[in-house]
Amino acid sequence: MVSRGQVHLGPRYVGLWDFEARTAEELSFRAGDTFHVARKEDEWWWATRLDAAGRALAEGYVPHNYLAEKETVESEPAGQADREALQDLAAGGPAAPQRCCVLPQPARARGPSPDLQPVPRPAAHPALLEARA
Repeated sequence: MVSRGQVHLGPRYVGLWDFEARTAEELSFRAGDTFHVARKEDEWWWATRLDAAGRALAEGYVPHNYLAEKETVESEPAGQADREALQDLAAGGPAAPQRCCVLPQPARARGPSPDLQPVPRPAAHPALLEARA
């Protein structure tokens, strides 16, 4: 339940890209919207969208990679040329993580893999060999 009119203190976050909710628990927003994050749960954060005065408008889950802490380098808008290049690369922005799945973490190796072979050292140049002699 959103506490309408309540001013939220603490770090503010800004939306980097537009996001369209796919479930009732998710929160749709536009790039530039301001948020207060109440809980950080892995890939999805429970956030409250704020108005200019810091009052609550709506709340729900948002993908963490769509937000950056306000007044940090990540939240600063890129130059127009950089923005266009990023949009071309991203084809609409980064993919939101899927809430249905948790990807397993890769097992940490306990030493070098038996398949790894050391890189052979290059043969010394004849002039270097003569200089050493």
